[in-house]
Formats: sequence, C-alpha cells, structure tokens
Amino acid sequence: MSGDSAHSGSASRGGRVGAGGPGGRIRPPERAREGYRGRMAVTSTRTDADVVVRTFFDALVAGSTGTAAALLADDVWWANIGLPTVRGKRAVVGAISAMNRNISFDVDIHHLAVGAPADPTDPAAPTIVLTERTDYLGVGPFRCGFWVCGRLEVRDGLICGWQDYFSTADMARGAVRGLVGMVTGRGR
Repeated sequence: MSGDSAHSGSASRGGRVGAGGPGGRIRPPERAREGYRGRMAVTSTRTDADVVVRTFFDALVAGSTGTAAALLADDVWWANIGLPTVRGKRAVVGAISAMNRNISFDVDIHHLAVGAPADPTDPAAPTIVLTERTDYLGVGPFRCGFWVCGRLEVRDGLICGWQDYFSTADMARGAVRGLVGMVTGRGR
C-alpha cells in the first residue's frame, strides 16, 4: 500500500483542504487533475481515488452538498462507529445536508493512504482509501476537535462506502477543550 502523508492545515469554512485547487475552489471530479498536469503523468482515464476523497472533504468543509453528492455512488453507505449505518445516496446526502444546516465542519487530513482494490481479481472492486484526520464540529462559538480514522471505498470515481472510527473519550476531551476555548476566547 502506498501512502501520501499530507498535513493540510485547518481549512476554514469555504477554505482549502487537499485538492481544492487555487483559491479553495472545488473542482468537479472530471477536472480534479487539471492543476496537476505539469507535475504528474496522467495514468488513466478514471479519477484517482485519493483525488475523489480529497475533493469530497473539500466539499464537506465548503458546505457544498451538491458537490459532495456528485461524488457518491447510488449504493453508497456511511457508518460511524456506535451509530446506525446510513444506506443509499438519498439518505447519505440527506444526512450531509442536515449536518451543513446545523453544524460547521472542518478537517485536518494528517495522512491519506490508497490501497489496492478490496479484491484485486475483480475489476469492479472498490479501491480503499484510508484517512487519519482531525475533524472539527462546531455550533456557534463552540468547536470540538477530535481524532478520526476513516476508510472510504471508491469505485469508478465515486465513493461507495465510508466508515469512520473515533474514540468517544477523545471526542469528550475535544468537547472540554472546545468549551474552555469558547469561555476563554481562545478557541481555534
């Protein structure tokens, strides 16, 4: 498995995380590689799985439900440990849309690794993308940062599976830090 270690820095809402492009613009997946033509050889006509995942997180940070939805397969599923699995594009887009209406989201992607397809003998098998990141959820002046490890499955340039693992103890520590930051005015 090859890994791409990248610390994106915290992007503000509408900011840039990973492959967002100049000025934080979100590029559609079919154009996502345009900014890289001078530095990378184009190796396939498919969008690389890491570009899909980075563009997806860019869209989540920007609050762009439409861009995020365009990167999801019809049969996508989303699971957060301890919560029910959300199945189907309509349900996942609904959950993302609800998040965008009620909660601010930001992310630091610390590491991203692209693995071989889940079943290398099956041409339709998804490619696995692992992320180590810090997610930030906020409401008003409150902001909670916590560690997350994600496993995303990309098939034909679309995300078809997304599983996030996180520690509830780390999330609780992030909430305490967020409350202290909010009260003292030292929040991020």
